[in-house]
Amino acid sequence: MASELIPLLTHAYRWLVNLRRASRGRRQASVRALQQLVKVARQTAVYLRHKEQDGKPDPQLEMALCDAWGDLSFRLKELGLTALAKKCDVRSRLWAWPDTYDSDYVRKAAVQLDTIEKEARHLLERC
Repeated sequence: MASELIPLLTHAYRWLVNLRRASRGRRQASVRALQQLVKVARQTAVYLRHKEQDGKPDPQLEMALCDAWGDLSFRLKELGLTALAKKCDVRSRLWAWPDTYDSDYVRKAAVQLDTIEKEARHLLERC
């Protein structure tokens, strides 16, 4: 687990150094993208909790979550947050093809909602 965090932390540090040199517009775009990431992670958590309670999936909401995670992936990649972008891409693919990935893959990819949200909040604190 710790060995997986070292590349992510190194990438985040470099991104923060570059962000400090970036234009105000890029900083604002980065903050908005990270805030959106926290929002989508929380929306996903709420949906999953309700789905677990009701036992009924909502295909339209699942499509919207797939789109939201995919959009975040593209936006974060454009901003240079490639590690978080990859995690968002995996979350999007999980919504698109849920039976393709097993729980071991999800664990190793470190794409649990709380993990992703913590990473985004950590970066937001430093913007």
